Amino acid sequence: MQLTITEAAKLYGKQRKTLYRHISAGRLSCSVRGDGHRVIDLSELIRCYGEPTGEAAASDTEKTRDSPQGDTPLTHFLVAELVAINRHQSEQLEGWRP
Repeated sequence: MQLTITEAAKLYGKQRKTLYRHISAGRLSCSVRGDGHRVIDLSELIRCYGEPTGEAAASDTEKTRDSPQGDTPLTHFLVAELVAINRHQSEQLEGWRP
């Protein structure tokens, strides 16, 4: 799963400039999407900062507990990622059908 700099900053309760500084220093790696936005793998964020336990993560946990749908920004991101994977796999399967 990949997060934009803004999404990563919100998830970890950090400022975007901190993430940019860590990227420039080589502490945190990122890649560039086709649209030119930098993205960071969640696994890379966990490697660098650990599991998200900041205020943003705590508020997401509370919202998930209180909301029957678990309607949080991270949930929306994960669902969108799963939809994209599903779409990609469906396109691949189209080529396999006789």
